[in-house]
Amino acid sequence: LVKTPGDTLGTFRQLLLKPREESGNFKVKPITPLSGTRRYFGSLEIKTGNQQLYFINTADLEYYVAGVVESESGGYRAKEFYKVQAILCRTYGLNHLGRHVQEGYELCDGTHCQVYRRVPTDLLILEAVKETSGQVLVDAQLNLITAAFHSNCGGNTVNSEDVWASPVSYLRGVRDTFCTPMRNANWQRKIATEDWLGYLRVKHKFPAADTN
Repeated sequence: LVKTPGDTLGTFRQLLLKPREESGNFKVKPITPLSGTRRYFGSLEIKTGNQQLYFINTADLEYYVAGVVESESGGYRAKEFYKVQAILCRTYGLNHLGRHVQEGYELCDGTHCQVYRRVPTDLLILEAVKETSGQVLVDAQLNLITAAFHSNCGGNTVNSEDVWASPVSYLRGVRDTFCTPMRNANWQRKIATEDWLGYLRVKHKFPAADTN
């Protein structure tokens, strides 16, 4: 159902909002559940499917990268940091295009792809993205690498095969002493004993059901 102040335009299965110029942008403010306003550049397509509403933003790659950099990294950092992060986010995004093609879009806005909450408010991020425009990371065969990044490794990264399916030459475990004094270096999670044993039985057939 589409409404404007004082008028109802109708009920539609699909709606497309397109900017009249490149700098055009739109704002979205969810009310159920209530959350903050998000602003994006580009067009907005709203459509239904699988008993859900899909909000699909089609934007220039560099606007997307800038939004991801601020969403993933926060604000108030040095420009050189943002330039590195921009190259990582651009590489990761391009390398994972089509991850949601079966659902009708390329990338989601969560951690499954990359967090993309809004266009950035920090002008340094826009400058960093512009100064690195088009730059990506590739391997020896000129293929886009898996440019994985994280908030904190706790002091040591791990080999790719310890997390994913196969070994990758450039994703080797290294010590990282810069992480240890930073926020989130240490954390805890508590799991009930029975839940943990149930997980082990289902995933690894161990311990046996009659084991105490």
